[in-house]
Amino acid sequence: TREFLELPDDFQAAGGASRQATPKFAVGTQVDTAYGDGVVTAHREDQDMYEVSLTSWMLAHKRPARAVLRAADVTMRRADQLGDKARSGHWSTKLYRTSRLYRGTNVLRSYQLEGLNWILRCFYQKRSCILADEMGLGKTVQVVTTLEHLYTREEIDGPFLIVVPLSTIEHWHRELAGWTDMTCCIYHDPGGGAPGRETIREYEWYFRGRSKRMIKFQTLVTTYDVLIKDYEELSSIPWRVVVVDEAHRLRTAGNRLTECLSAILQRGESEYGFQMRLLMTGTPLQNNTQELWSLLHFIEPRRFPDMDKFEERFGNIRSTEQVKQLQRRLEPHLLRRIKEDVATDIPAKEETIIDVELTTLQKQYYRAIFDKNR
Repeated sequence: TREFLELPDDFQAAGGASRQATPKFAVGTQVDTAYGDGVVTAHREDQDMYEVSLTSWMLAHKRPARAVLRAADVTMRRADQLGDKARSGHWSTKLYRTSRLYRGTNVLRSYQLEGLNWILRCFYQKRSCILADEMGLGKTVQVVTTLEHLYTREEIDGPFLIVVPLSTIEHWHRELAGWTDMTCCIYHDPGGGAPGRETIREYEWYFRGRSKRMIKFQTLVTTYDVLIKDYEELSSIPWRVVVVDEAHRLRTAGNRLTECLSAILQRGESEYGFQMRLLMTGTPLQNNTQELWSLLHFIEPRRFPDMDKFEERFGNIRSTEQVKQLQRRLEPHLLRRIKEDVATDIPAKEETIIDVELTTLQKQYYRAIFDKNR
């Protein structure tokens, strides 16, 4: 039995040789690629900021091809078997009384479990929602465990799209790896640019050599900028759930990010009937109710179609009855908790203020910025 049945020309197979690899490797990601009757296993060695290039792919010659084939076949059979269920909308509707034990012996806090159940209830009732907990209460973990529940308990094989700021992409990758067994694709490559992302699409998006395009990953994490640049490629995938972190970026109606997201969401809606949109923000209402309407319109355009009517009703709240009406309107779609109400075990915050004199260079920059903004 040969270790690889057939190797494509774009890999150096002779004598077990591998491509040259750049030295600053940080994280490794294994990729199994099917080519007709044969399979190639390669390792993508991710550099800082998940940089990808053609020179950062190496063959893994020590893994038996039969094991790789079995793993690929299991994934594809699961996708075939679960495809009908994912489209049917018949769910178990089971919620949690206590936290289950997640990967790495992780467990949810009581208020995080409540948040998980609330998001799942929204999903079962085919309702998109906004998780607006105060920063520090674990919004990421609540969303990650929601996706994990859909994957393991409801047997929804994804795909799940997660759009995040660049500064949090590594945090999301770490939480997905620490709490779930789902395959995660980090779709971001500032070093390689468009060619690097094309490499990711070629080797990490689909099993190759099949008549039917089978997606390899369950979750894909990308950034706002990459989504805007590659929205046409991302639109080719019917996303089951779309998560937007720091969703206050969507407050301005009609901006470029909102337009690209709307284009990406269309195929999933047409294929599944219901596609959950899950927004995360610690500040759902900051300046005016128009910004709040923009978020509500994005998740539920049919229920919040007209900004003028919403603004007329809630734009200038003067009575307690108006507050209660707004609360009733938001309750099915928005969950907001603050630390002092739910995280009573967190010690009180202590602040130590130390005055430090600016250096000469800092004073120059400070003066330049001050003069520019006058």
